[in-house]
Amino acid sequence: MSVVVTAVLRPRAGEKEAVTAVLAEIIPQVHREDGCLLYALHEADDGSLVFVEKWESAEDLAAH
Repeated sequence: MSVVVTAVLRPRAGEKEAVTAVLAEIIPQVHREDGCLLYALHEADDGSLVFVEKWESAEDLAAH
């Protein structure tokens, strides 16, 4: 059974661009991890950053 995770990040004022840049660098690495089906970063209307992750199994998520 696959596992879906939603993570909400709220960067400090003035730090959103720096945080987004760091996260954008790791996305391709995570896509190569065993069991990663989706790892996507989105910006919400309120300025928060939202990761949506989908993993083949809880074991794959735990290994991440």
